Amino acid sequence: MRDHDLVAEMLAITPEVGPNEVGWPGLTAYRFGRPQAPQRAEVHSLALCCVVQGRKRFIVGAHEYICGPAQYLLLTRGMSFEAEILEASAAAPYLSFILLIDPALVRDVLVDLAVCEPAPSNPPVARPAVPAVRPHVSELGRDLGEVLLRLLRSLGD
Repeated sequence: MRDHDLVAEMLAITPEVGPNEVGWPGLTAYRFGRPQAPQRAEVHSLALCCVVQGRKRFIVGAHEYICGPAQYLLLTRGMSFEAEILEASAAAPYLSFILLIDPALVRDVLVDLAVCEPAPSNPPVARPAVPAVRPHVSELGRDLGEVLLRLLRSLGD
């Protein structure tokens, strides 16, 4: 996957400035030709926020995250955040999408995976409590990038 392939697909599905409904439940694509002022929002589902071109700042609680090209941020239900588009121009518009993921679907997949796993031969070791989930910016990577590119290409079919 090359970054310009994702950019080309995003340009094709975002004819309008602002949010663009793309015909896939829970998927919204965004296009902005200039930086945008901060806006507050709250996540009502698990949300994969992927920046394809440009740069965006998220503020979640006391933490700041800068998400640039080919990076993503995963937000969980109930998180309040502020988002600001930092980098966008007419020649290189800010392009991103948000995919809402039903938490029940994630739970079902995890249960199915657990059923397929063989039982451990040793008893499980007690693990320390996991702190509350905080978002972090991650690189898209080749595998996830290919999956997302196929998803975007499928929107035209």
